[in-house]
Amino acid sequence: MKKILVTLTKKEEEVALKVIAEFAKDKDVSIVRHFSSGMGMERKALLKELEDTDGYLFGLESIDEELFASSKKLQVVCKHGVGVDNVDKAAAARHGVKVTNCPGQNSNAVAELALGLMIALAREIPKSDAEMKRGICISTSGKEIGGKTLGIIGMGAIGRLLTGYAKAFGMKVLAFDVFKDEKTAAALGFEYADTDRILREADFVSLHVPLTDATRGLIDRKRIQTMKKTAYLINAARGGVVVEDDLYDALMAGEIAGAAIDSFQHEPPTGSKLLTTDKVIALPHIGGASDEATQRTMTYSLANIWNVLSGKPPLSEVK
Repeated sequence: MKKILVTLTKKEEEVALKVIAEFAKDKDVSIVRHFSSGMGMERKALLKELEDTDGYLFGLESIDEELFASSKKLQVVCKHGVGVDNVDKAAAARHGVKVTNCPGQNSNAVAELALGLMIALAREIPKSDAEMKRGICISTSGKEIGGKTLGIIGMGAIGRLLTGYAKAFGMKVLAFDVFKDEKTAAALGFEYADTDRILREADFVSLHVPLTDATRGLIDRKRIQTMKKTAYLINAARGGVVVEDDLYDALMAGEIAGAAIDSFQHEPPTGSKLLTTDKVIALPHIGGASDEATQRTMTYSLANIWNVLSGKPPLSEVK
């Protein structure tokens, strides 16, 4: 019998349990589940549980040398999502463990959130809601997103979906990606541009890139200062892509109008100055957290793991 360990958060529990039950009913497998309300399973307990685990489906935990060294049977790990910046891939390779992920499974959830954040920023919805609940009933004038320019940095699955939604609102879309697909650009009606042009011209800049050496600190004070003073920044990618202190200073100086942050460099972002201003909409990394996305991602994750444990290629391997 194979053993699979699943460590996710409470918000995924209800849907995940249904997918696990359906997956396991015709297989010789034992699935150990742990759903935490914090930032993952307690480390000591995790290492103990992994001693006899064949496949590991994880979310927020750090997958490092210590973990691989303590796992005698581990063959495959799968990220419940896309970004694997919390995985030491070199250590995985040394221990012969395949690293897999779930590209595209939560893309629609993230794209919808980014669109919602654009509207929320433009109309100051969170600020007005908070004031109404304090008894302050003052109507203010916001902005429309129709006819504005959206800059998307990272034109993958999320970026393409967001482009479709933005075009439905009559927005112009500029996009940057290291890989250009001109056929897709023509079909969806967006234009490729370099990052500098996007920052200069966009009314909304939405980040959808992985955290790599090339993207770490991509949006710093110097680059923010090239943006329009009326522009908004949305980060539903990875926290390290934005230099958060630079963003705070730029907001306080009025160099851009506002920002929405779904992914912080440190999570939870205790003590972050970005949590102290109503110029920022702050969210607890909920981009891919919809019931529909959880169902798709769980199904894909378990198939990824089971393929490897059955001697087949994974659906998606990260080298």
